[in-house]
Amino acid sequence: MSATLELVKQLREETDAPYGECVKALKDANDDLSKAKELLHERGKATTRTALPEQGRIVIVEKDGVMVLVGAKCETDFAANSEAMTKTLTRLGEALLAQQPGDPIGDAKAALQGSLRENIEMLPGYRREQGEGGTQHAYYLHHDGKRAAIVFYNGDDADAARKVAIQVVAMKPEKLSREHMNQEELKALIDAEIETALNAGKPAAVAAKIAEGKLASKLKEIVLLEMPMYDDAKQTVGAFVKSKGIEIVAYTNVAV
Repeated sequence: MSATLELVKQLREETDAPYGECVKALKDANDDLSKAKELLHERGKATTRTALPEQGRIVIVEKDGVMVLVGAKCETDFAANSEAMTKTLTRLGEALLAQQPGDPIGDAKAALQGSLRENIEMLPGYRREQGEGGTQHAYYLHHDGKRAAIVFYNGDDADAARKVAIQVVAMKPEKLSREHMNQEELKALIDAEIETALNAGKPAAVAAKIAEGKLASKLKEIVLLEMPMYDDAKQTVGAFVKSKGIEIVAYTNVAV
């Protein structure tokens, strides 16, 4: 790409002005970017975008055991659900899947800004081969295209792992297990509940049981393995994965 075309691209990104107006402004400014921006504002062709990217879309592309997750944030739901957004992110995912050289994420951002005329923030992109690091992965992308989860696991039941990924998207856990919590904070929670029960006149043994029960209720809301399954409240996620012979090692939750 020539220096002039690179300047046109940058000027369009910074001013949201039409391509032809950018070319004319750069020509009149002898390729001085700052002067060209001034000219566009003077001519009423430039806009200053102030809206924050609060919408977005995630796309996951997979082939031969390799998955790529990409995404972009934009200003409006219209842009997030547009064909331009979906097609551009899909092409980006395919480029990362093939490990194409260059700056595919930067190119995708420029393309989206040019076609949608909105502020765009790109997710960094994530590529992983099945079995990488000794663990398998399963994922779930919500139908709204705004939420996704990847679960890393040991075992052979991919369908069960995908159900756990659905759980992560639906319930948004904060920790994988009780052991992954800060143990000092955990002890402080128990001690506070015991003290409350003792102050209410409960015997020490009863206070301890009350504290454990309240803690268990709290952990069901924030700890993945202690949560009830989204489709079977009588079974915890921990019990479910054990029955399926898999071990959840980690998970990641992605949202735009």
